[in-house]
Amino acid sequence: RKALAIPSVGLLLLTSFLYVFCFATLEVILSLFLREHYKFEIKELLLVFTYIGLVLFFVQMGFVRRISKRVSEGVLSIGGSLVMVGGFLLLALMHDSGGGPKFDFLSIVIVILGFHITLQDLILFGGLAVVVCGFSCMRPAINSLISRRTDPAQQGTVMGVTDSVQSLSRIVGPLVGLPLYHAIVVGPLYLGAILMVVGILLLKVAVGRGKDFEPGLQEDPSGQVSSAGE
Repeated sequence: RKALAIPSVGLLLLTSFLYVFCFATLEVILSLFLREHYKFEIKELLLVFTYIGLVLFFVQMGFVRRISKRVSEGVLSIGGSLVMVGGFLLLALMHDSGGGPKFDFLSIVIVILGFHITLQDLILFGGLAVVVCGFSCMRPAINSLISRRTDPAQQGTVMGVTDSVQSLSRIVGPLVGLPLYHAIVVGPLYLGAILMVVGILLLKVAVGRGKDFEPGLQEDPSGQVSSAGE
């Protein structure tokens, strides 16, 4: 409880809830969105989710490992949030453009492993890649920030709370996303973009106010770092 009272850790936990909530909402509406409005078949949906998994794997194993050595976790997490905003907006604009299921007037058909990829598909896969890249950057960066700003004696507890918060967001995401999808098809996508903008603001405050944990130092409720004995 004492560790969670640290303002920067609390803000990071809230941001963690938001970005997992947004991604979980996308996951739960994506198959409905593609089947009902773009006539995707089972084979095409399998391709989409396989693609998401591969992008997640390669970005975390390749890009994030390299970039994390050059930039701070704060910069990486804020950058990931910005990327997720762009991805959600790209997916929403794909639908709002009203081009129809096949984009007949601008079709670019490419044969890749037996799949016919139209311009619409290129926009879809591009938007998904952008969202997944942002998510891949945020997850390790925020977890690292939370760990580094917590008393080592309490890190196990706080990281357990972090996992619980993220699990809760995966429960709440579908409960909010599905009704919103049935009311406004692209509502969950725009909501994701808005919440990630909120996440950016929370991260800027958390990164600016907090510091790595040091023995004998603690953050007071105002976010200032002072000696524990004062």
